[in-house]
Amino acid sequence: MLKTKVSLLYFVTTVLLGFHSVVVAQSVSFKDNDRTQFSSTKIIKESELVLLETETYSSFKQLMALFPGKIVYVDVWATWCKPCLIEFEKHQALEDVTQNKTVELLYLSIDRTNYKGKWLKTIKKYGLSGHHIIASRELQKDMWKVVHDQEDRLSIPYYFISDQTGRILLRDAPKPSQGDTLKTKLEEVILKAK
Repeated sequence: MLKTKVSLLYFVTTVLLGFHSVVVAQSVSFKDNDRTQFSSTKIIKESELVLLETETYSSFKQLMALFPGKIVYVDVWATWCKPCLIEFEKHQALEDVTQNKTVELLYLSIDRTNYKGKWLKTIKKYGLSGHHIIASRELQKDMWKVVHDQEDRLSIPYYFISDQTGRILLRDAPKPSQGDTLKTKLEEVILKAK
């Protein structure tokens, strides 16, 4: 019988990011790295910020399983990307558009894991809510293959919309600074997905 080791990770965001809330995430690791017994990881949110473990997700489909019944707006970015940071200044428009809808926000960073401190500071500086992950190289390759049938990354920032199964609903989605266009496209995607 395969035994799983379950560990709860408590991110005290007051310490990490200066927020006054706690985020609790559950990660599952498997004996002998056998991931064939993967079951979806549950996320328990006590705030609007969820930090995901980089090592836990090796495929885009696995990551999307975290969002049952949801549409996911994915923002692919990096801390060194100036245009990405400029778009973060418009993130409130994105949050307004996705509020009270069946849309989740996923900020997927392509930074190396040794940039985690800078990554966390950037999240704090721009007050970004939603789900955040530094994607492993394996996850990045799988994501680009799913999105554009290639393993090399495209230019960033890059935005797309997916469903919980990893099916791409809209490639090249509007960016946050395109508020009205973004709102219209999200509404169209939501209607088509029903």
